Amino acid sequence: MKLHGFSAGVEPGGLHEDYEIKILICHLLSALKDPLSKSQMNEVLTGNGLVNYFQFADALEELVQDGHIEVIEEMRPEGEFYRLLPKGKMTALEFERSLPLTVREKSVNSALQIQKKARLRSQNKAEIEKTKDGYIVTCVMKDIGSDLLRLSLFVPTKEQAERVKERFLDDPEILYRSVLDSLR
Repeated sequence: MKLHGFSAGVEPGGLHEDYEIKILICHLLSALKDPLSKSQMNEVLTGNGLVNYFQFADALEELVQDGHIEVIEEMRPEGEFYRLLPKGKMTALEFERSLPLTVREKSVNSALQIQKKARLRSQNKAEIEKTKDGYIVTCVMKDIGSDLLRLSLFVPTKEQAERVKERFLDDPEILYRSVLDSLR
């Protein structure tokens, strides 16, 4: 088990050994009920300073080659999503306790937040329309049948429109609760 010279971006307590990174990837996929994309795993692992990007990319590729995980072909149009295979599940169960608890918890909690954000973004939409004197941002919260909420808001600048759109898509429930509370 070789230690790479790569340590850029890895915070104290993060992982440096190739085998640890592979175990962490298997643990992460095992702990979640939904698959993760490569970009989501990258955000979780490198964004939290748990691993170096180059080691992560190498470990992911080696796990695919060794039959621990696989790309979910039917999800390819949405990106490259991965699922754990039985060999990877066994690796996670046998070796995950060799990783620091804080690393395991941080990675799973971060992944759950990323999945929640992705789910909200797919279930809701916000569009920006240019007008003569500014921008109209239309926020829509979807439901099974009719829209749960549809709100259009005027803002004078493109930057404000983008901020409104992003904040709504990050947590549309805040807007919904606020509207309900103000109408009671």
